[in-house]
Amino acid sequence: IVASHPDYAPAYVIYEKEHRYKDLEITLKPASRVYGSVTLGDKPLANQSVKAQYFGASLFEDGLYGEWSVKTDAQGHYEFKGLPSGQCSILCNISLPKEEDSPTQEVSFDVTLEFAEGETRQHDFQWGSSTGTVEVTLVNPTEVKDIGLMGAPLISQDEPNRMHLQGRGNDDGVGIFEHVPVGHWIFTMVCVSEVGEGYSGSLIRREVTVFADETSRLAVDVMADTGSLSGHYTRETENEGLIVFLYDKTSILSKEKVIIDFKTCIEMEGEILPDDLVAMGIIEGAGNEYVLLNVPSGHYTLVVLKFTEESGDQIPPDLSNISMVEQDVTILPDQHVEIDTEF
Repeated sequence: IVASHPDYAPAYVIYEKEHRYKDLEITLKPASRVYGSVTLGDKPLANQSVKAQYFGASLFEDGLYGEWSVKTDAQGHYEFKGLPSGQCSILCNISLPKEEDSPTQEVSFDVTLEFAEGETRQHDFQWGSSTGTVEVTLVNPTEVKDIGLMGAPLISQDEPNRMHLQGRGNDDGVGIFEHVPVGHWIFTMVCVSEVGEGYSGSLIRREVTVFADETSRLAVDVMADTGSLSGHYTRETENEGLIVFLYDKTSILSKEKVIIDFKTCIEMEGEILPDDLVAMGIIEGAGNEYVLLNVPSGHYTLVVLKFTEESGDQIPPDLSNISMVEQDVTILPDQHVEIDTEF
């Protein structure tokens, strides 16, 4: 049951359906507010999408969840009123000018703000005016069904804004990013393949330096120095789903973190991926085998989540109905690893 008012933050309570009658009390609290502008250099960008999202840690602590969305006006300004207190992610997606034959290119900003009750904050999103071009050429993408290209500054985690470029390779396996701010970047190739009853997605990362008014070229062989992995598990019910994550060995993992990563990947439609994620897979239908292809060689932690359709879709998810197993795995070049997964 939700209560809302223009001058206050929305609030809600959960009414358990087995109770035929119950007195409910909902307390509205002072609303927070955030405003700012979106610019390319000194040029304001109109009609750009900005979202305010409450998810992640708050989702599991107290059930807080919500999303607000606005468009920038003719002067590039945006504003959110009526926000709850707490941790909020402000996401800005902008479409950059591009050449006629270039693949689709978009930029997203991601900044996390902490709001006190009734607090007003200003946050501006600015895409730099000193820029260059990055040309990414993909070699040997023979087994790959779809290729997404993403770039992020190497210092993004220490900056107020986390910037992300998104694009896709063309039919020749070439992706061109224009208007990339000068500096050191890391580009991620997301290689998606169909495997049996599901999909496999591997993440290949490369560093590149961008110079003003110059083109930096990056050639990536998606099959060089990579191996593969497959696993089997016993399906107990028809409505089970299986998500497989391969993390960097140094990651600190928990069920909550993995589910947050899963929700983020889905809600953000792959625009923002965890920095410690190397590959992921999904089983659909009646399959009982998962496969990860084109995985860079290295030492990893394999995490497998099993859930029912109900627990996977629920917000917040029912953690008691989600099973998780993890184990160490080593991927060597041109080798295949087989694993049996038991819950």
